Amino acid sequence: MSRSQFSVVVVDKLAQLSAVAKLVDEYSFLSLAGAFKELRDALEFITASTPDIVIIDAKYQAVIGTDWLEPSSHSPEVIVVGTYVEFAQAPEFANGYPIFYINKPIREQELLIALKNSIQTINAKVWRRRRHEKLKKPNGYIFVKTQSGFKRLVFEAIDYVRAFDGGVMICHKGEFLRVNSTLSILENELPDTLFCRVHKSYLVRLDRIQSFSGKKIQMADASIPLGRGNKENFENAIVKIS
Repeated sequence: MSRSQFSVVVVDKLAQLSAVAKLVDEYSFLSLAGAFKELRDALEFITASTPDIVIIDAKYQAVIGTDWLEPSSHSPEVIVVGTYVEFAQAPEFANGYPIFYINKPIREQELLIALKNSIQTINAKVWRRRRHEKLKKPNGYIFVKTQSGFKRLVFEAIDYVRAFDGGVMICHKGEFLRVNSTLSILENELPDTLFCRVHKSYLVRLDRIQSFSGKKIQMADASIPLGRGNKENFENAIVKIS
């Protein structure tokens, strides 16, 4: 679930500082955490408080670059305010970091669009982080579509997955569940710390493997082919869990 309010820090010249801060403060989904005209004060505050969004003047951003951001799932989104000339003269803006740009003079509609885009990026990062944390757990789960509707399927209930007749069969202790999906989709859904694609038609749960050779993988109740193109990735996965 996305949050209802996001913190914003404004770093700008005195002439625009109050105007930008006033615009931000008018939106109920935003909380003005701070407004600074001095870079040192701003950076100290940002480091200590980790706001969601930073709005910064292009000339200031050109001075400090993007090293202070250290891209991660917790880094603030950045909106740079400047002219085309300032943007062109500051190639360090790129630096592989997702930054939103708006032109001077600041128009409220453009600022609102940049803020909403930043919030969408924040929500996407939060969703990915939570999903990653869930998928790392051996007792995690996914929802799969069956003929009777969606079913909650815990990882514990999957020994291997086989492509079958336009769908997939999920196998566990000799029982089979027909799912309306594809092997590629499930490969992306299931955590690679537990599951591995071993053949164009098979995914296996790594800790359920009893033995394997150069061509076959032996599960408790099935012998599964090991594809030539999957062999290296499979062996790397085995090393990681060993």
